Amino acid sequence: MKREPLEHPGIMLKGIFLEKYQMNTQAAALMLKIREPILELFFQGLLPISLEFANKIGPALNTRPEMWLDVQAQYYQSLLD
Repeated sequence: MKREPLEHPGIMLKGIFLEKYQMNTQAAALMLKIREPILELFFQGLLPISLEFANKIGPALNTRPEMWLDVQAQYYQSLLD
């Protein structure tokens, strides 16, 4: 029986920034030092977490960058299951 894939990490992070930190995409992009259009594509689930992006997200959220790469890998695995 095929399971539903996990939520894309970008969609999950959008919830964290918009709800928990009360930030809009523009503020999150400034904080992460990422161009807003790129961050918006990520928040829509259209771009993966890259090593460079993980290195920006980790410190911003007081987490390890490796954790975000693991989240992306788990998302990919859920697409195969």
